[in-house]
Amino acid sequence: MGWFRRNRLSPMPVAGSLDELNDRIREWEVQDDGRRINDRIRTIGQDFAAEQPFLALLPAEVFDPDLMLTPRVDRSSMVTVRMVKYSVPARFIGRKVRVSLRASEVVVFDGRAVAARHPRIVAKCGQSVQLDHYLEVLKTKPGALPGSTALARARESGAFTSAHEAFWAASRRVNDDADGTRELIDVLLLHRSMDASDVQAGITAALGVGAVSADVVAVEARRHATVASGGGSGSDRHPGAHDEVNVQRVVSLTQRRIMDPSVRRAAGQTHRTPRRNSVEGEHLMSPTAPATTITPTLRRRRDLTEQAAVAAVDQACRRLRLPTVRAVLDEALTVAGKEQLSYQGFLRELLAECDDRDRRSSIRRVKAANFPRDKWLGDFDFDANPNINPATIHTLATGDWIRKGAPLCLIGD
Repeated sequence: MGWFRRNRLSPMPVAGSLDELNDRIREWEVQDDGRRINDRIRTIGQDFAAEQPFLALLPAEVFDPDLMLTPRVDRSSMVTVRMVKYSVPARFIGRKVRVSLRASEVVVFDGRAVAARHPRIVAKCGQSVQLDHYLEVLKTKPGALPGSTALARARESGAFTSAHEAFWAASRRVNDDADGTRELIDVLLLHRSMDASDVQAGITAALGVGAVSADVVAVEARRHATVASGGGSGSDRHPGAHDEVNVQRVVSLTQRRIMDPSVRRAAGQTHRTPRRNSVEGEHLMSPTAPATTITPTLRRRRDLTEQAAVAAVDQACRRLRLPTVRAVLDEALTVAGKEQLSYQGFLRELLAECDDRDRRSSIRRVKAANFPRDKWLGDFDFDANPNINPATIHTLATGDWIRKGAPLCLIGD
């Protein structure tokens, strides 16, 4: 031990972590197995092999030579242990927690459950911050995420990958900064219950079809986990699932048409016809369109699970800004099932978006006009002033004078 300490550990080697230092010590031990002490015949390794059977066995009970501490979590959701700060989940702010200080790691307990685990930092005034501990807080204040220390540490450690960056950028383009960041946080929360590789595969699949929804990522991540494990009921229903792992079940109809070469060729042919708009519209929407154009898309759409389909429709409504369609979709599906509506009838049910949009537009215009109070022709009392002709008022209400550009002057309250 003395020779090893003087020759290997003096001066103290510089290492990035205790694990790295332990790896170096193991390498030095392997090198010393072939060394001979003075003029001895056998090496150190040979002597140890002869003495090892006479050594006492390790105790069967687990013995944890740690130091138990009970610090209080500060307002930044961190505990201070030996002048080093370690993050804990934000729900523990202001509470005392039990901390196990070990040789190579620091473990924070909530009762008997592990609340946080960090590699031990030797340098004084250091910090170990995990992004996962602040996700609930950041979801209520998404604007704090871009400049947060937790995000910077996650990028440095590689936990926040380029796939997360791409999803975040796409989500902010579609859902604006706040809602897009919340979608990213929902994706980060999936890491608590799923493997990182499955979540990243789900992100890649979702971005591949233009969907920036955490629900779609969750569905694709679970599917990737099922395929990777070689099990699941989906493999029995779809015989070719294991041979074609990269099939994307959550699809966008527009994206499929853009990606499908047959559709691009057909569209190119219709562009050369004299009736460009009408022919192209019939080509895409008519039920009698050529099978080579629509059938491949429909065949892929049949692979959608119910949950993935609902998530894809919800995301499409968000992108197209159709709040009324999102609100009435469930009711419209129920009515269509009970009354056995045709596709055209179901589409007519969804066209309530137009009426609702006109209503909301009228409300905005009235509000922008800044009227002192609301007045309606239906509430007008013609008996109070017999000199006013009701027919004239109703004619003016049609707005025909506006289309003709005629002036109108109303005097009175």
